[in-house]
Amino acid sequence: MRIGLPCRYVFFPDYDKIEAWVNEKSSRGLQLVRIGWWGYHFEIGEVNEYIYRLDVLRSSRKSTDSQNYLRFLQDTGIEIVPCKGMWGRSVWLKRKPINGNFDLYSDIETKIEYYRRLSKMAKTSILLITAAVLFEWVFKLQLNDWDLTTLPYLFGIFVMISLTCTYINIKTKIRRLKKEVMVRE
Repeated sequence: MRIGLPCRYVFFPDYDKIEAWVNEKSSRGLQLVRIGWWGYHFEIGEVNEYIYRLDVLRSSRKSTDSQNYLRFLQDTGIEIVPCKGMWGRSVWLKRKPINGNFDLYSDIETKIEYYRRLSKMAKTSILLITAAVLFEWVFKLQLNDWDLTTLPYLFGIFVMISLTCTYINIKTKIRRLKKEVMVRE
């Protein structure tokens, strides 16, 4: 039986919290089977049947490097969760907890690189949404139809603020990890 659940972190995403949320669902017997445009779809399964991880590929999902990386992961027993509507470089992975912990980034340097890819994705999205909002604003000015309460304009501003909060959160995590590296040296 499939259950579609919207994720409560969609508008102010903290990727670590989303990952923890999905794994918490797994601990209650709900297994992630796909991600749609507006939510996460689960099936009833065994308790803690899978451990889930979110990864961001270094290049497009269709690139040779990404395809080789995903094949390598599949060869090691990691499954890829189908995604629709997600960013082109993000990928959800799942593995049965037979071999213990499932960490993609076990050292600080690779974790920093992962967060850099996330921040780049967020920054690109911020720039695209800002450009769309500015285009809408200029278009409205030219038509003398100045009304800031139009739904697309307000939604664009909301998404800009949401992505900016995400970007700041990711950058804070990178700074914290860099400080940890300095302390260890």
